[in-house]
Amino acid sequence: MFDRATNELRQWTVTDAQGLDTTVAVYNLKGGMDWNKDLFKIPYGRIAISERQ
Repeated sequence: MFDRATNELRQWTVTDAQGLDTTVAVYNLKGGMDWNKDLFKIPYGRIAISERQ
């Protein structure tokens, strides 16, 4: 779902492999913020090791 005034993405729904929906909505966002890029890194190697155990 997009904001009509700004065309910004405000809500989306994801359907998982079991057919279950998860809806995410964002609001009260602040622009111009600096974020540590490491917050968005996915440790695939660590995930793969934990799944084998």
